Amino acid sequence: MNTFHIQNLETDLVSLMPGDDLMSECLNKHNHQSNRLTCNNFIKVILFDDSSKRKTSENRLLLVCGTNARRPLCEWRSRDNLSKLIESFDGIGKSPHLPELNSIYTSLDDNFIFATSIDYNEENFLNNNHHQQQQQQQLTMKLDYLIDRSLISNSNKPLRTDQYNSNWLKDPVFVGDSFEHENYVYFFIRETAIEANLNDNSKNEPRVYSRVIRLCKYDQG
Repeated sequence: MNTFHIQNLETDLVSLMPGDDLMSECLNKHNHQSNRLTCNNFIKVILFDDSSKRKTSENRLLLVCGTNARRPLCEWRSRDNLSKLIESFDGIGKSPHLPELNSIYTSLDDNFIFATSIDYNEENFLNNNHHQQQQQQQLTMKLDYLIDRSLISNSNKPLRTDQYNSNWLKDPVFVGDSFEHENYVYFFIRETAIEANLNDNSKNEPRVYSRVIRLCKYDQG
């Protein structure tokens, strides 16, 4: 198990709360009392970056991603001085937008793999074009679950599972952690079993199966 040591705890206490404007926007949109808590920033990803492509003796990096008032955000911070922000970037596809949604992540050589979800109701990507808004609304009926490989270096192209393809993922719950073995990475999920429910004519609750997902480490797509 990896550990890292903080020399001075007081100087390494860092606030990761959402900005005031973003918090206000979220509270105005989700003003029901039961939703207000979700406008905080719940940390979903903490990863050491041991990539030789980015690591230097002066600046060992830590990746932190959170729900950020339902607008996921990721930050690179110095492992030796957490208050030192190196870079921040969009956390969509890295962290879910709600604290109750599960996610799994792992580092793999010079890449990261994330298993999470995207909610296009919260991500106002297309707010400048009415026609695009209508297209977006058609996508907001359900969460987009994905497994994504994101680049650190240019050694591999980015890959993700097909969008809204229930043959890949059907309302999955990502469970536990991932692990590597030889040329594969394994994830554990529970998901709606479409193959069982297609043959079930009863009105019972959809069947949920436990599954193991195996990813090829060096898949080129």
